Amino acid sequence: MRKLKRFALSLLAFSLPSFAITLEDVNHAHKAIQSQLYSADPLNTLDINELQKHIDTLETATREIEFDAANFAIILNAQLSAAELINKKYHFNGESIDVSQVQDFLDDLDTLSEVTDIKLNNLQYNAGHIAAHQLQNKGLAYRYWSECGINGHAGCMNILATSYESGEFVVEKDFHKAVTWHKRVVATGTRWNCAGVYSSLRLAILSSSGVETHKPTEHWLEQVTLLREQRIEEKGEPDVCSPDMEYIAHYTMNGFGQKWLDKLASINMNEDNITRSGRASWIADFDKAQSLNVLIPTLDLMYDDARRCSAIEEFALKNKGNKVELDLIHSYISNLDPEHCAPNQATVIRLLNLAAQ
Repeated sequence: MRKLKRFALSLLAFSLPSFAITLEDVNHAHKAIQSQLYSADPLNTLDINELQKHIDTLETATREIEFDAANFAIILNAQLSAAELINKKYHFNGESIDVSQVQDFLDDLDTLSEVTDIKLNNLQYNAGHIAAHQLQNKGLAYRYWSECGINGHAGCMNILATSYESGEFVVEKDFHKAVTWHKRVVATGTRWNCAGVYSSLRLAILSSSGVETHKPTEHWLEQVTLLREQRIEEKGEPDVCSPDMEYIAHYTMNGFGQKWLDKLASINMNEDNITRSGRASWIADFDKAQSLNVLIPTLDLMYDDARRCSAIEEFALKNKGNKVELDLIHSYISNLDPEHCAPNQATVIRLLNLAAQ
């Protein structure tokens, strides 16, 4: 690690020796990074040079001011997340990325883990994504996610669950473990924002595609709605936790009720956010489309393979039992990146196997 400090950062003003970097500078850089990370459209609004300046400010601070492990972790998480976003921007622009900066921060994390007993769940969660998607090191990603999953981080537990669904990230496919991890996430309720909603959805999909979850599909769909309603009440935002995914799930896995299409039509999809590209068209065409071929132009508009595969999985569930269409769906989704699509690809294979019985 560059330097693990002992002095505690409280993000409050108190007496310190005079340094080139002050706590006010640290607070400003940290706040600016968080503002960028959680903006409505972080990639489109990103000024790489400005964000790098804030990373460098925090780096200088860790050299000049002493921090305890907990506050060093706060700073490191901001640096790591900002560096990841910069690399995403380069990748989005079709430019090569330099992973040396994120690798340095991961090295710091590993050293920090060796010298402290505090939980580093959020750091390890982010580190796993960077290891998997920027370093292309699935073994390292699985190590980070295993550590924070065991410590109860819902995002990490969710990733472990989906890994066991598909066998991705160097684990053997194990439906019992997948269900167990997803249930642990659901049990956290809304403590981890929308994680419980998404694991409930995965359990519904597993159940609907032939995996024993010890509860009917309808139970898990009810959990999706219940937890999303709780999150709406807590946050005061009606569109929290992907209502489009909830409504399509109810429609495809619970009797094709018209009320869910009506709810779907009432959503105001903001496609100014580039990560939502193609989703409004997908929703508009989803029910009427009889074949995936009709929807391929819409899929091409989508931001990345992760969003394409999630949408294709929805269409596969709509076509449960239709072997001819599922063969076509399988042919298409098999050509997409398993790093982003493995659980969805596994769902299509299970549905295809059910249709062949």
